[in-house]
Amino acid sequence: ATVNADGTYTYTPAANYNGPDSFTIEINDGNGGTATVTINITVTAVNDDPTGADQNITTPEDVVYNGSVVGSDVDGDALTYSKATDPAHGTATVNADGTYTYTPASNYNGPDSFTIEI
Repeated sequence: ATVNADGTYTYTPAANYNGPDSFTIEINDGNGGTATVTINITVTAVNDDPTGADQNITTPEDVVYNGSVVGSDVDGDALTYSKATDPAHGTATVNADGTYTYTPASNYNGPDSFTIEI
């Protein structure tokens, strides 16, 4: 916590922390008198977004590619996966467990992409 001279303070909990916390402020009147005040704080949990990593794959022309995306969630929530955008030069099917199938357009070779939402 950061305490200002006017008695206001800013408290920032550690990343992903939730639960009880406290800190103590000492008040000084400038004439030798002091008092202490304890600030008790309850940090409530929030739902953190899941994370995943981009993938770069290479597949031969006219060959179906089967893959999977692995996400993680610091809260331990169950994850599901769905297709957010379609590829421009083929088709993609995404299953709820993160497995997917990409089928390039016939005779297409070059870059393509699609997005999976976790």
